[in-house]
Amino acid sequence: MPIASSLLNKPRLVEKLREFYNYVQKNDGKVGNKTRGIDLNFNNACNLRCKYCFTNSPKGDHIKEYLDIDVIKKLADDADELGYFEFDLQGGELLLQPEKLFSVLEAIRPERFYLYLTTNGFYLDEKMAKKLAEYKVSRVSVSIDSMNEKILLEKFEHYKFATLTQLIKLYSVRKKIFSIFGHDSISKPDSITTHTSAHLEKFKSILKLSNKLTKENNSKLYFIYLPKYNRYIDGGNNGQLHSYNKIIKLVQSLDIPVIDINKKLFEKYDDPLSLFSFKMVHYTEKSNQLIAKIIFSKIQEYENIK
Repeated sequence: MPIASSLLNKPRLVEKLREFYNYVQKNDGKVGNKTRGIDLNFNNACNLRCKYCFTNSPKGDHIKEYLDIDVIKKLADDADELGYFEFDLQGGELLLQPEKLFSVLEAIRPERFYLYLTTNGFYLDEKMAKKLAEYKVSRVSVSIDSMNEKILLEKFEHYKFATLTQLIKLYSVRKKIFSIFGHDSISKPDSITTHTSAHLEKFKSILKLSNKLTKENNSKLYFIYLPKYNRYIDGGNNGQLHSYNKIIKLVQSLDIPVIDINKKLFEKYDDPLSLFSFKMVHYTEKSNQLIAKIIFSKIQEYENIK
């Protein structure tokens, strides 16, 4: 759960998170059958026609049916009473009918939850983003229907009702994502954990350009490796996971200083997962402090600062 989710403005959420944390601690660090949250599909209406959509909205399935607001309110109240702290709101495309969406948010009362919703990004602009923030939405996820540029452009042929400006906006956002992640990094899960030589070469090129840019600006580039929690699941610390060993060696071969938080901190703990909140995903306050101290100390060491 990101720090930017404004937990301080959601005291009820903080209370439930504390209760969940205490439960996990008493249960030998295991979540067990404790439920964290709830997923709600409000309506299937959508402006896009993705062939593989699990809601069948391209076929007109349930696009005119809505869950009653009073039912949603009771569902949210019951979930809060049971200690659920996450609320995942899905569609259809929720931003297609903003008035209905905000009615749903009022019924849920997001100040009690870490609430996030998913959108295809078509109607997401600065005004809408600010409105969602006012309603205390913690996170907005933009779905990626394809990482293949050709497929994406073919799909645009069906959007004759859309304005050219909207299409350019949506295409530009997703093309930016292509440039960062590559066409196959999301569509093929294996590529996330096992990087090919081509991936590593791209990464090497990025590092070279970054190093060159920092030097031109009288700065210095440091490579800081921050491990994910899944590296330590079941007591493991797999050197092949996410091509860890190859990446560290690659960075070192470019004479870029490496600050390896895995080696400097996590490997020294009998239970590295204890450095993650609820032993999953995000670092604890303590681990963030330790990481900051290590980074500061290593930079002093590299710069010969006493």
